[in-house]
Amino acid sequence: LQSYDLAFIPKELFETCMRAKKLDRAKEIALAELETINKRSPDPTPERLLALWPIGNWLRRVESWVEAEATLRECLSMREKLEAGDWKLYDNQSVLGEVLMKQGKTVEANTLLHEGYEGLAKSAESIPKSWRRDHIPNALRRLIDFHRNANQPELVAQYEEQLRVYEAALAK
Repeated sequence: LQSYDLAFIPKELFETCMRAKKLDRAKEIALAELETINKRSPDPTPERLLALWPIGNWLRRVESWVEAEATLRECLSMREKLEAGDWKLYDNQSVLGEVLMKQGKTVEANTLLHEGYEGLAKSAESIPKSWRRDHIPNALRRLIDFHRNANQPELVAQYEEQLRVYEAALAK
């Protein structure tokens, strides 16, 4: 078998552990895959970015905030060089902003969450439609969570209204 024939196995193992609520095991799988990527592809290339992005999200899903932050920061750094202006850069900002928010790093989280959402909203037409249905509403939900945690009900209401409008437009 070629190595790419087996590339799906860590993802399937991770997802199986998540469904079974075995978060410690899922985290081990994510960290092992991160180590493999670091050995296989240490240079900042599109291939490394493509491999790291899901790992950063896996680490976020198991609430391994420090490791998720480091991985997603590296992804953002590469995206700024390789994909400047691309909607994926803005999605990366939003996701990293959430991770920072979970760690109480509110100043930087606020900036990234807002820049991420605003960038996604401005580049909505360039986002594949099937992905647009998830990424923009998720960025809005992250902003809502941030402002709810910051006890800013007027901003929560503003972003909840934007989310309702956006989801209504999707339903048409």
